[in-house]
Amino acid sequence: MTTEQEVRAAFPHIDPSTAAKIAEVANENGIENIDQLKTAVDKAVKALRYVCDIIREVGEQISYTYNAILRAVATPREWHLMHHAKRRRTRKKYENRIARRTKALIGGRCT
Repeated sequence: MTTEQEVRAAFPHIDPSTAAKIAEVANENGIENIDQLKTAVDKAVKALRYVCDIIREVGEQISYTYNAILRAVATPREWHLMHHAKRRRTRKKYENRIARRTKALIGGRCT
């Protein structure tokens, strides 16, 4: 049987209420040894890191693809003004102009 004190000793960075919940869940799932609990937590952390890496890579690919589409739609002058205009109002104007053109392009091909 895993106790709250064992969990707090093994994982000092968690708060007491979380340690109590972890001990309860460990006991419900038949984890009797603190080493088994550490192994289970390590496996869960590795799995979460793997999923987070996949999500980050997908996000980067979406961002890259969207920027490539914007680059293809915008003229060089519009692209430059969208990024480097002194006034926020001007940057926003060109950002909206390019976004409307991109939405029309993507929407026209998706329907």
